[in-house]
Amino acid sequence: MGAPKESTGGASAGGSPPVFKLNKRGSSPRVVQALVPILRDDGVVLLPTDTIYGFSGRFDSPLAWKRIRDLKGSDRSAPMLSLVAGPEMAFQYAEPPHGASYEILIKYWPGPLTAVLRARPHVPTEF
Repeated sequence: MGAPKESTGGASAGGSPPVFKLNKRGSSPRVVQALVPILRDDGVVLLPTDTIYGFSGRFDSPLAWKRIRDLKGSDRSAPMLSLVAGPEMAFQYAEPPHGASYEILIKYWPGPLTAVLRARPHVPTEF
């Protein structure tokens, strides 16, 4: 399999966003560099995950959360999924579980493991 195929294409006269085509190996540094300012400015990007494409934005950006809910047509009371890089990132925003659950997270994260955790008190309720 070759390198990722990219089409930056810039915004057209119709206002279309740039499109980056990736292969299963991931993204090039050029693609990542193009996405950073979008995310930094409370923007939303559509990224592939293991099974589906998902809207992505900064976790700490209420505007990004609002934009994702608007794009999905989601009710504000509906829970939303948050992907994290591993336990350290997760526990910035969620209370660590106790006992065996904690040990499982430490052993298998990062990796394809889903956990439902209670938000820390400082996390706004809209998240």
